[in-house]
Amino acid sequence: MYALSELGRRPGVPILILSWIITMYMPWQMVEIHEMVLGKRFDRYHELGQHAFGERLGLNIVVPQQLIWEVGVCIVYMVTRGKSLKKFRGAKVQGCKNIKLTYFTMIFASIHFVLPQLLDFNSISGVSLSAAVLS
Repeated sequence: MYALSELGRRPGVPILILSWIITMYMPWQMVEIHEMVLGKRFDRYHELGQHAFGERLGLNIVVPQQLIWEVGVCIVYMVTRGKSLKKFRGAKVQGCKNIKLTYFTMIFASIHFVLPQLLDFNSISGVSLSAAVLS
């Protein structure tokens, strides 16, 4: 949709169609790559990289790219959720001092630092109960 809004209909529609074709082609390609050796399925990207590029070079190519991807996704996720918290606070609380986006991002990150440490979903209900009591 960004292509349509920025480029207009004539160039935007072919780009949108090309994007859709690439999106549909990728799952098929991933299945074919993961099952390319008879009797062996590559379930992890580093296994696939090791098969394609060798034992050491495969790890040296795949692992840094995965690390960059995971860190980038985490940063985007935290900033996006921090913006959502800021908008929620702006809609619910009127007339308060404006707080930086960094603080909302850190609030969200600190909550998500605690949640993975919990044992199961029943533990989350205890956390939400304590948050309801505190507020």
